Amino acid sequence: MPLTDLHKVLDEIHCEAVVKKAFVDVWSLVEVILDSFASAMRLPIFVYLHGTNIFTSTLETMPPFCRAMLSNPTCASLCYSDGAARSQDASTDEIHLCHAGLVNGRVSISNTHVGEIVILYGSKVTSTLPAVERRSQLLQRIKSHDAEAGHVLESALQSGDGPTEIGIQSTNLMKAIGRIVQQLLEATVTSQSLAISMAHELSQMLLSLGLYARQLREALPRNLDGESAPLINEARLGLFVVHNFLSHLSEQRYMQVVKAALVPLDLGAIVREMVDLYEPQAQRKGAQFEILGLDYLTSPIKGHDLEIRRAIHNILNNALKYSYHSVPEATRKIRIRAKVPYDPGFRQRRLAIQFENYGLGLTSEELKLALKPGFRGQQAASEVPIGSGIGLSEVVKIMKLHGGDVRIDSKALHAKEGTLTYLTRVDLIFPY
Repeated sequence: MPLTDLHKVLDEIHCEAVVKKAFVDVWSLVEVILDSFASAMRLPIFVYLHGTNIFTSTLETMPPFCRAMLSNPTCASLCYSDGAARSQDASTDEIHLCHAGLVNGRVSISNTHVGEIVILYGSKVTSTLPAVERRSQLLQRIKSHDAEAGHVLESALQSGDGPTEIGIQSTNLMKAIGRIVQQLLEATVTSQSLAISMAHELSQMLLSLGLYARQLREALPRNLDGESAPLINEARLGLFVVHNFLSHLSEQRYMQVVKAALVPLDLGAIVREMVDLYEPQAQRKGAQFEILGLDYLTSPIKGHDLEIRRAIHNILNNALKYSYHSVPEATRKIRIRAKVPYDPGFRQRRLAIQFENYGLGLTSEELKLALKPGFRGQQAASEVPIGSGIGLSEVVKIMKLHGGDVRIDSKALHAKEGTLTYLTRVDLIFPY
């Protein structure tokens, strides 16, 4: 089935974007499995989703009579309509006759998020009395409208040979394939949808928690104000993590939580505030922030406040996570500097915020993949097992929203006990 038609079917059953994408991605693999089975066993396969045919095996897998039916547009329409009706009839037996008196098997696959998928297979020309009567009635009906088509079908029927029943081995194998398809859908479509729903709920909860923490801070006497700060900080940091996860999984659900509106922003003030937010964590890890040149950011930029903070969070989180003391007497320092202008002579005026740290880094080959979702460098994965690898890919999305760019560079400097120390720089580039 063409992808455009498959998308249309999924739209009609109101699948959200990420569920639709997960289904389409895995369905291409399912089609390979079904094609291979149909070709190897010479058993035609028809798959229906909500009464719409979404897969048909090749004509080479069909018996002559079935092939002749599907080669005629009018007859094919009758076949697909009958298949759609049988796929939606819950009382249809596991082994049954189609409208043309051919033996079909039926395997049903249930999925919470796309509904019931029905596989009809077999199409064996049996000689039982009910089957013969059905074929006779169908041939008479077709002959009355198109005599030539009726004669073609009669000729195809006489040329058929081979088994007239679906063997138990074929039935068991088809059931096993049905279970495999169901497990593939559970592992992709269902798990994706559940993860999105959980991230959505966490986002709402953390938004409420952050609001409550701010209200609590405003209500506390000045001398107790500092006691609420850790609560506010943790709520905000947790919100960035959940927003990364939700944005990575589903742009549609993410935009239900975060409304993108560009307003004039003081970028320097945002950077300082994010550094303050991370200061307790930096102190616990023995790191220091060094901020340079933010006073040059005199003009506001247009941006989305929360999204820019999320981008800076992702960079600072990586900088702290992957930096270390290169030598015992060295200061573990994370430098943040403004570069105005960023690249003189570029077609558009731009500025940049550069983040620089020493520690774990990326090889030249890894740098090519660093901005891809889910990628983590070998050093990072071995030294810091916890990490999703989606932070920088989310930064790329945020900077595109602002008409900006991201550049990353990582250079090996020297070895510490056999481990290379890298100088890693990430530039967030904004138009102004």
